[in-house]
Amino acid sequence: MDEAALAVEKRTETGRSACRHLRNSGMTPANLYGHGGETIAIKANTDLLVEWVRSDAQILSLDLEGQEESVLIKEVQFDHLGDDVLHVDFTRVAMDEEIAVTVSIETKGRAPGVELDEGVLGQPLRDLEVICLPGNVPNSIIVDISELQLQDSVSVGDLEFPEGVRSEVDPLLMVIQVNPPIEEEEEESEEDLETPIEPELIRPEGREESEEEDT
Repeated sequence: MDEAALAVEKRTETGRSACRHLRNSGMTPANLYGHGGETIAIKANTDLLVEWVRSDAQILSLDLEGQEESVLIKEVQFDHLGDDVLHVDFTRVAMDEEIAVTVSIETKGRAPGVELDEGVLGQPLRDLEVICLPGNVPNSIIVDISELQLQDSVSVGDLEFPEGVRSEVDPLLMVIQVNPPIEEEEEESEEDLETPIEPELIRPEGREESEEEDT
């Protein structure tokens, strides 16, 4: 894994108005905390920060005024449209201590059950929490589906993890499944549509007896 690097500075700007002004100047407010260190309000170049946030990288090296810190993104705050990054929380990590991180699950190949038998590929689980050293955090977990036939499935216990990576999630949890094709409901025949349905005649109780007596 290639470790990215990002230069950040301490900030004194606080409050909604000050942070808005900071963003307008091309910087994004952030916080750095955790692992026994003090909480520091920082700021970073927005373009560089967003480039890292939207990448698959997990561990970042922050250069805080000449002092390097290995960090993991804890939380990203976006605007209401989900486009612009408004704020980021970084948490410190020690490169020799295991951490729990969530990574995406991606598929590779084409399933014969989908391509040949018109099955439907379902992926109930798209992200998975894994445990490893910061330097071993994978960008994603790859699942090869090139041999999956109709009604085949892959659970967490079937996944292949990179060396030094494990997961404590329930091994029976479903990740991928090839479901049978969706059957379309049979359309009513024209004959059924054209033939009117005769309503059932319901007589009030005692009606038949009265009519027989009158006859």
